[in-house]
Amino acid sequence: MKGKSEQTKEKILKAATELFLENGYEELTLEKIAAKAGISKGGLLYHYSSKDELIESIFKNNTAEELEYIKESIEEIERSDIKEKKKKIISLIKEFTNENFDEYNKGVLIAFTKNPKMVEISRDVDKAIYEMIMKYFRDKEFVLILKLALDGYFYSKMFGMDFFSEEQKNNIWNMINKLMIERINIGEEDA
Repeated sequence: MKGKSEQTKEKILKAATELFLENGYEELTLEKIAAKAGISKGGLLYHYSSKDELIESIFKNNTAEELEYIKESIEEIERSDIKEKKKKIISLIKEFTNENFDEYNKGVLIAFTKNPKMVEISRDVDKAIYEMIMKYFRDKEFVLILKLALDGYFYSKMFGMDFFSEEQKNNIWNMINKLMIERINIGEEDA
């Protein structure tokens, strides 16, 4: 059972996350967080000494959830037959590249510029995705090229530089899918 202090921290983190998603980084204030959490600003500051510390906690929490999701997804992939493995691997890769760029991601972008430590935290998820990709492909150089291409696609969306038409995006994904299917290595030779 969690103690009162831990419950309060969770309540603050939940309120801050909701406000962050609703309003982004710039509109997030300690006063608004405290009000939404139903505590005083002093009570909030007892648990989190600054807005940056709170944002970092939100990001760490989100990163932990993403890493757990990757772990569970890989466990599910491992339980699948070869044909399903291919589909699930490609789907997971595409899912992490095609995230919706809502207020959360805009807020993360702003937080990256304000707190470089956030970039270090983000590397954990990025590294886990890379290692997952590397595990399932026989051509390691291809994985490096794939990773850089997917990063380029992801960050062009994140920075609002995504100028491709829907048809072009579909063509890009069809080519990436074709290349991944050709190079995936999940034990077909043993089947």
